Amino acid sequence: MRQLDAAQSELMAQKRTVEQKLSGIQSHLNEVNDEINQLSSDSRDTILEAIKKQRWYFIKNKPKVLLDRNTGYLWANLNYFPYAKQPGNNNYNNRQEAEQAIRDFDGDGYTHWELPLSADFKTMISDKTFPFHQEGHDYRILGRYAWYCLDWSGIDLDDLCSEGHAYNVIPYDRSLADADYAHDVSAENKVYTEKERLQQTLDLFVQNGLQPIFDDEAVTELFDKVYVEKPKVLSQLQEVQGKIDSLQKNIPLSSTFDYRDLLKDYNSTAIDASVIQYYKALQRWTGELLEKLDEYEAEKEDTIQDFNVLSLTLS
Repeated sequence: MRQLDAAQSELMAQKRTVEQKLSGIQSHLNEVNDEINQLSSDSRDTILEAIKKQRWYFIKNKPKVLLDRNTGYLWANLNYFPYAKQPGNNNYNNRQEAEQAIRDFDGDGYTHWELPLSADFKTMISDKTFPFHQEGHDYRILGRYAWYCLDWSGIDLDDLCSEGHAYNVIPYDRSLADADYAHDVSAENKVYTEKERLQQTLDLFVQNGLQPIFDDEAVTELFDKVYVEKPKVLSQLQEVQGKIDSLQKNIPLSSTFDYRDLLKDYNSTAIDASVIQYYKALQRWTGELLEKLDEYEAEKEDTIQDFNVLSLTLS
């Protein structure tokens, strides 16, 4: 029995060592969460400042569209959309051909593409910041002046007036933002502070899973870290936390574990009457103890390994 007591003591000592590691991990998890929260707060202000300085955004994970911060509308990225029937000067011969091109457009999962209203076209191009505006050519896009509109035959980008004939087309999708968005983010809106107005644009990105490309490459990288990578890490941290909580509730070798409970499955009379039976029983019983230890260590080490991987990621 002294051998059994010694085995019991050794197992409990190893259990305490692993539990100390888990306790250290729990403490580190709390520190990591605090640091991530602080990072998010500091980074948000930097990103909001960048949003204030930029109107148009290409989207890293939706390359066929670009977003107008002022309206929340998506416009087709003309690097992907066939704004003319063929390269060069071969334009669409009629409105039906232009509308068919819109129906055929694979807009990164967005499906509400349509010809723009003339007022929205004017709003889009009026400050000449639209990425495909061509400098020195009035309001022209890619050097072209005549574009289809929904409520006019077309719009003349030399003077932003109605055009009797139009040859080029760029669709937009108004389904991303709600009807109040443009009013809510306008600098003329005094209901919200500037920071609150900018936050609504940031929310538009985050809630729709968009990864905007900022003029400042460092801000693009910061956005990805805080709003793309951080949620993934937090999800993994929550999984590790769940494992720790589960293991602490269900420990095969708890402090109340008593090896004598295993003996009830043995024929004590037969064991006492035979040295051979005694040693066979001892070997079997020791094997059962070691299996419990292996089970315990495997569960704990898996959790510790998961956390170590996360620690490297966070570093």
